[in-house]
Amino acid sequence: MRSIWAKRAGWAIIAGTGLAGLVWFAWPQPVPVDLSTVTRGPMEVTVDDDGKTNVRHIYTVSATDRWEGTENLPAARRAGTFPPRRR
Repeated sequence: MRSIWAKRAGWAIIAGTGLAGLVWFAWPQPVPVDLSTVTRGPMEVTVDDDGKTNVRHIYTVSATDRWEGTENLPAARRAGTFPPRRR
């Protein structure tokens, strides 16, 4: 009977050590930051870099003549709250 509990204790120690190793491995590392003192004064912000726009998709936007026959509709419907047209 003693050997069964010894085996279980051994496996529990191995499993606990493995779990502790996984937790230690997955624990987040501290991130270095810049520190400075806070003072009151005018705020000065500058942008020194040039930017570049990357356009991946070019869309052509066009309007159709959907306003014909809307004279008798309420003002909210004439204002452009039409549901999208199904194709």
